[in-house]
Amino acid sequence: MEREFTNLQGLILLTTACPIECEHCQYFCTKNGKWMSEKTLLRVIKEYTKNGINSIKISGGEPFFDIKRLTQALDIVSKYFDSNKIIIATSGYWANTQQSTIEILKILKEKNIKILELSVDRFHQVKVPISNVENILKESKKLNIKVILRPLFDIESRFLIDIVVNLVLKYKPSIVFSVTTPIGKAENFDNNLIGINRTLELFNSKIKKSRSYNKFVINEHLPNAIIFTTFPSGNIYICCIGSKLSYLGDINKENLRLLIKKFKRTLLGSLIINNNLNCSSVRRFNPLKNDICSICKNQPFNEVKEINDEYIGRKFIKVNLESLKKIYKFYDQKHKLLISLNLSERNLKNRYIGDEILRILHKLKSSGVKFMLSRPLPKCLFDSEDSISKMNLNIPRSCYECHELFSVDGKYFKFCKPLKCKKRINVEYLIDRKHFFRLFEKEHKRLEPSKICKSCIHYLRRNCNSLCFIK
Repeated sequence: MEREFTNLQGLILLTTACPIECEHCQYFCTKNGKWMSEKTLLRVIKEYTKNGINSIKISGGEPFFDIKRLTQALDIVSKYFDSNKIIIATSGYWANTQQSTIEILKILKEKNIKILELSVDRFHQVKVPISNVENILKESKKLNIKVILRPLFDIESRFLIDIVVNLVLKYKPSIVFSVTTPIGKAENFDNNLIGINRTLELFNSKIKKSRSYNKFVINEHLPNAIIFTTFPSGNIYICCIGSKLSYLGDINKENLRLLIKKFKRTLLGSLIINNNLNCSSVRRFNPLKNDICSICKNQPFNEVKEINDEYIGRKFIKVNLESLKKIYKFYDQKHKLLISLNLSERNLKNRYIGDEILRILHKLKSSGVKFMLSRPLPKCLFDSEDSISKMNLNIPRSCYECHELFSVDGKYFKFCKPLKCKKRINVEYLIDRKHFFRLFEKEHKRLEPSKICKSCIHYLRRNCNSLCFIK
């Protein structure tokens, strides 16, 4: 690699096949999911080790869904990674009885696997009895296999707290907390961080009352690591969830060093690689505070043709008023739509056009189509802002919230096209989105508005910047 990283981790999605099919699954896993070939796995492992990735997690899907394929994968992985640096993630669905639990754990022991990560949450436990979790905790202790318990507590999980507390106090596993990231199937769940934090506080308060508190490890947050995630296809992302903005390329076609070099010229690459930042640092450029992954899944981006439908993120579509009516043909359940509606100057101050847009959007919403507009709508098209807000549509209210506010070329942020400004801002100079927006407003003052906007009450009151209709 061209620069030294201090905390690199490899994640391999061995499969997207899973018998649980959780309603919060970020990868939309099903029983008929795909498996990574041995050829691709070997290629990934070699590229990881060549580039300084010395720890790895094998996940899915459910890696134990086909135990033969899992053991074959472990034979390959164990040749390149220290056994203390290999983690296998599971739902524990296979631990229905003491006998089945012992049989699977003994296979891991024979393969010298020492760490197992076990999910516990209200979603998995719909099909995985809590007794399975206890079977694994109990029998793994006898075989000296370390279990990392991974509870996911959202604001509807309080009923699970006492159950997990009792398991933790009884078996003393390590703990890594998760949250429901608003992606994939979980996008529509309530991810109120205040509620989640209070749930975690309640859990910790119950744990700390025990005299055994110091005898096991609690990690409230995952480490700030750069995570390279490879899907069964060989597509690799610099993100644990596979967001579309984090796509590097196909590991079967190019080596990881070259993929990283190209990735540096993307929005995420310029922030993470060029400036030694982690994923959480990118959030300071998010337009939406309540969506921690907003910029990675909602940024307008479709130019990588070889990426298939496995990625997490919205499908970006540019339309005019006529093609907006036919938007249904672009929609699929996995990828929500990010719609860029291009209007012309002749559309302005036409309330009929505004009513037509709202009618179409409302019809989309009532038909179950999940969408978001990438740009604000001109205020002169509507009687009031209330006419939009009352419909509870995903429409940016200002340029600050616009998903097309900037693009990135290498280390440089570029202003949106309607601003007609060729200046580029070095990312090292920028503090956050607010900082960029102040620069945007400064440049905007130099732009001459159209004649129709000069006399518009919204423009005169500075409620509109006259850019929304420009293609």
